Amino acid sequence: MAFVKIVNLFVFLFALCSSSFAAVDKRIVNGVPAATGQYNFMVSLRSSHHHFCGGTVFNAYWIITAANCIDAYPVQEVVVGSVTLSSGGVTYAVASTLKNPSYNPITMIYDAGLVKTATNINLNNGVGIVTLSTIVPVVTTPVDVVGWGYTTYPATGVSNQLKTVSTYIISQTVCQASYTGFTLQSTQFCTLKSTVGTCSGDGGGPVLLGTTQFGIISMAVLCAQGYPDIHTKIASVNAWIITNAVSI
Repeated sequence: MAFVKIVNLFVFLFALCSSSFAAVDKRIVNGVPAATGQYNFMVSLRSSHHHFCGGTVFNAYWIITAANCIDAYPVQEVVVGSVTLSSGGVTYAVASTLKNPSYNPITMIYDAGLVKTATNINLNNGVGIVTLSTIVPVVTTPVDVVGWGYTTYPATGVSNQLKTVSTYIISQTVCQASYTGFTLQSTQFCTLKSTVGTCSGDGGGPVLLGTTQFGIISMAVLCAQGYPDIHTKIASVNAWIITNAVSI
């Protein structure tokens, strides 16, 4: 059973950050539509014009995402300022990407990345910047996860609308008990709520308390089927982000 769990974990880890290009519109499981402007810092990462991961605007040139997203596909462009994947928003070409130097794709420690746009992002009423948390999430804190990932698991339908869902931070002990054979890292925290959670295409997006980002969506198993979702603590990569995401 332990072997089956860990195999499932890493098979689905890849799926979380790399949606099928044949069915690109995938999002939060059992979430609700996000209102226009509600999360004006949300970003769609795209390769060959197809969405595969989420991210957040940090400043006029840099976007925060997961390192595993950068590994999944070439990040060729990003779209900001729209809650739908098929229309609206502004597209920016990507100049470069950067993964946290301590990131490990096996343990998923320090799963954080940065994407730099070729030209500055026009920050306005429709596009804003995210606020980063400097503290570690407290157990039982209600938080929101946001993204364009699968709405159901197994996937049965797609939609263009950005989705959000409320969930709860759980203890490291409770989370670890669900993942025999995988060691939870100090840079990670977990969320869990019955029948809701993240799925393929949500990776790299934010875990939020209000509009403050506490985490980066990193990995999940079987999409809202009782396994905790695992995220990178923003507090663990905050200094690295600030040092490297220097606005021009």
